[in-house]
Amino acid sequence: WVVQDAHLFARTTLDLCTLSLFAFQGSTLICFGSAGAQGFISINSAVIEVAVPSGRTPHIETLEGVTIVVCNEQQIDESLVLDDRFIVGTTAIDGEGNPTAAKAVACTIVHTKNGEVEARKAAAQRTTSRAPAIRSIECADTMTYVDGSSDRFVRIDAPAPLAQLGAPTGYVWLRAELNAKSAHKARVACFDVADRAHIFAGGLPAALLGVASGATGCVTSLQLRKGKQHIVALVDNMGHSATDAIARAPKALGHIEEVKAFKAGTPKIDLRTPANLLSLGQPVLGLHRGDVTDPHRLAWSFTHRRKSPLVLAIDQPPAIGGIIVNDTLVARIDPARPAHVRLTSDILKQGANTIEIALMAAPQEIEALLANVRAQATFHEVAANLTESAAWASAAWTRPAARDWSELAKTATAGHAPAWYRLTFDRFTDDVRTLWFEPVGLTKGQLFLNGRNLCRYFVATADGKPVAGQDRYWLPTPWLNDDEPNELVIFDEHGAAPTNAKLRLS
Repeated sequence: WVVQDAHLFARTTLDLCTLSLFAFQGSTLICFGSAGAQGFISINSAVIEVAVPSGRTPHIETLEGVTIVVCNEQQIDESLVLDDRFIVGTTAIDGEGNPTAAKAVACTIVHTKNGEVEARKAAAQRTTSRAPAIRSIECADTMTYVDGSSDRFVRIDAPAPLAQLGAPTGYVWLRAELNAKSAHKARVACFDVADRAHIFAGGLPAALLGVASGATGCVTSLQLRKGKQHIVALVDNMGHSATDAIARAPKALGHIEEVKAFKAGTPKIDLRTPANLLSLGQPVLGLHRGDVTDPHRLAWSFTHRRKSPLVLAIDQPPAIGGIIVNDTLVARIDPARPAHVRLTSDILKQGANTIEIALMAAPQEIEALLANVRAQATFHEVAANLTESAAWASAAWTRPAARDWSELAKTATAGHAPAWYRLTFDRFTDDVRTLWFEPVGLTKGQLFLNGRNLCRYFVATADGKPVAGQDRYWLPTPWLNDDEPNELVIFDEHGAAPTNAKLRLS
């Protein structure tokens, strides 16, 4: 591929470059190709022809005030752009910003602001023979949050979206203090839950709502006792899908409602006038003016004489589509998130109703997609809002204080509530190989390396069932200490202990 008519800076334009571009920084243009290949570069109509060099020294010249660096493919594999320097002949940078290499070799440094070039010998990289040893494991439980007794809970008016509670990422703790009139086992739902919520009642795990492995969707059973009690939720914000086509919904828990199954009958496929999903006023990624749904719709006809709301739930919509109630488009669905469409008395008639689902799909796919919806769709009648008059509170999800840590017993295996763990391991001095953390025995949570939030992990469900995906996590060398011990802090949602976790070199 070639680059044409690319503005570089001020009145300087790259008219043509037949070599592959690597970077443009300051006034330096870096490109590469196969050793011996000819390349043409034109800047402001001035043209040069260059031969891609062989060996370890790049070809450097100036054209129209631009320093042009031409490398071969091996050189570009051993190159770094760092701040205002382009360094050829290195594979890493040490803590002082100096180039290093597996074998001490000469490297070329181009200062990208002014085009100055210097030669320097790269320092030999340090290697170690084995992964550092884990020296200690400490733990800190979350029981005062789980049972709702923590003094860190702060009163809020309602279960607001996580971003409004100061948690645009990560987790937040929510507590509802409700007063049940009788002891009973309730069928409850959190229709606004996104993405996952661990529910605790009486200090014990009661349910895991939401999406992905181990979760049960939006509906569960909850044992309530008579009188005042705490229902606590640890709500997890897992981020937004890259395929989210509709305006992004806020991450939240929502109210806890008592529900009962509603029999809407067996749906049938009808042929109707295609629907315009853009008529609801919100843009939809990938849809254009004039796009309409397939004329085939999945339709339910039923009678509902009470004023109680109904909720149509589809945990994994197979395509973008719309919900049509009595010939009126009322909501859109998106395969990037569960669809929980609330049908209130101002939408439903007190009597006969028809609810249809129309999808954006190719004609050859529509039959299978509608069958997918038929298999998933469930209707729920909302009997009561259990937390409508509850006293709500929230608490930030934060790392435990120094006084909360204690040594982990060697026989510890798995817990029942979320827990924090702190591993310390030896200093790391290897500049060549990569250090990895293997979370053997853990479930789902987050990692913090030397005070920095490293990443999420998800390797197993609460009962230990493996979750497909990543099974080891990179510990970046620049984040590791080479003069003092390192610290890896783990938050595990199910309290699984890292007694079998390992550090590996590769």
